[in-house]
Amino acid sequence: REMALAYQKADLVISRAGASTLAELAVCGKAAIVIPYPYSAHQHQLINAQRLMEKGAALMIRDEGLNGSTLSQAIFRLYEHPEERQRMEASIRRLGRPMAAQEIVDHCYRLIGRMG
Repeated sequence: REMALAYQKADLVISRAGASTLAELAVCGKAAIVIPYPYSAHQHQLINAQRLMEKGAALMIRDEGLNGSTLSQAIFRLYEHPEERQRMEASIRRLGRPMAAQEIVDHCYRLIGRMG
């Protein structure tokens, strides 16, 4: 509940690139600067972040390149170019599946129906 309010108020989110966080960003349609955790299993956070970048849905700063200068440059880039931030918001929103839980339940019922 508190995160929903925080996302609602935020113009930009700075976060790691875990699947749950990225799903929340997509459903909320929030522009983000993602910093993949370098020690995640099988580099999944890096892969997640790269996919978002390829889709124009986020900026990425790798952990080894993260410092005050690189972070502030990314923030000011999006502040000075609101149209870029808006494109990112639209792109990440297209990746979201707000009804994912219901889709999974529906699919399970279809599978059960075939078995019965």
